Amino acid sequence: MSTIETIDPQSAERSPEERVLIVAPTACDADILRQILCEAGIEADICGGVEQLCREAGRGAAAALLAEEVLSPDTPGLLSELVADHGEWSDFPLIVMAAGRSSTSWGRRRSP
Repeated sequence: MSTIETIDPQSAERSPEERVLIVAPTACDADILRQILCEAGIEADICGGVEQLCREAGRGAAAALLAEEVLSPDTPGLLSELVADHGEWSDFPLIVMAAGRSSTSWGRRRSP
């Protein structure tokens, strides 16, 4: 996974609440996801990891898209804090793309 801060400098020109944040296992995967979203008219920014996604979501975002491969033992805690920071009144979609398996080790130990 890329550890480079990859937020697009042009993102400062648009409202942060209009963007989808992406975390993928490789820069190539992230670029493909961003391209697909952009073709659908959805602005997207690539984050170098879950920690950066949480920081950027604090600035504002419409949703977050994470690949299963980027999940770690720290992820449930980080995402729980992110959701808690948005407040009960706020809906913040967190989409986790997972392989077609019936369960994953991370999924079995996720937070309620």
